[in-house]
Amino acid sequence: VKTNQMPSMSAVYNSERSSVLHESEDNRFIGAFPEELQFDVRIETNQMLINRHLQAALKNYKDEKKGATVLILQSPMEQSKILADMPILGDFPVINSHVQDVDNLFSTLEWQKAGARSMVKHYFKIEHILNLMIDQASFFKCPIGNIPADATLFAADLFYARHLQKHNFVLWCSPTERPDLGGSENDDNRLLTDFEESTSCTTNKPGTYSSVSIELGIESLAVNTLLQAPRVHDVDGTASFVAFHTAQKATLQEIATEDNTNVAIPSYDEAVLCSSAFKIL
Repeated sequence: VKTNQMPSMSAVYNSERSSVLHESEDNRFIGAFPEELQFDVRIETNQMLINRHLQAALKNYKDEKKGATVLILQSPMEQSKILADMPILGDFPVINSHVQDVDNLFSTLEWQKAGARSMVKHYFKIEHILNLMIDQASFFKCPIGNIPADATLFAADLFYARHLQKHNFVLWCSPTERPDLGGSENDDNRLLTDFEESTSCTTNKPGTYSSVSIELGIESLAVNTLLQAPRVHDVDGTASFVAFHTAQKATLQEIATEDNTNVAIPSYDEAVLCSSAFKIL
């Protein structure tokens, strides 16, 4: 059912602009936004019609040829889903701001008014968000459109991968929780642990879902445990001949000269096979 409870967007815009101008110390920032903005308000209940209206507006803008343009996307939906519904977005560079509203923002009866005011507030904050992402992209040395929601974790993985490449490591990509070790990870069935029924921990993914979900947050996980993994056997007092060994890796020169004098006990643990990469970390 279509119910139009939208406020006067011009009044909301002027009110929020005055509020930002009063709070901002830099008048040049607010000067980047026009004093008046024209809004075209339409009430639709069909997502396909909404996509058509947006595509028509973007097409008209593209036909005007106003120069270089970048789109800032803010939506709880996946960017790939939005691009599939509105193919014209592929004609513009798209940057995801990864800004999410609070969950209970639209739980009130006047959700249209709350959503309209929140949209205008995000519009005035986009300048700060874009400058922050530009600084992050400059520091990470990566395209700004590639920065995900968790920029800190992305930076850690990116810098770690670069350090591995610097030390002549070959980066691997694996769709599973196990590393890609050439198939040897599939043969690691010590003590039949892989066949025992046990509960596993999975990381949930924030987003917009049609069903009820429960989130369990775990913070302050000790990274030092991973960094000190080679010392575990020493702390436990495990003898080296009954523990899983760290096999000595052959150098390229030894492989080329077929020098097999340095023969070590084979490695059976995928963690041991990755220990050399952990040392770089």
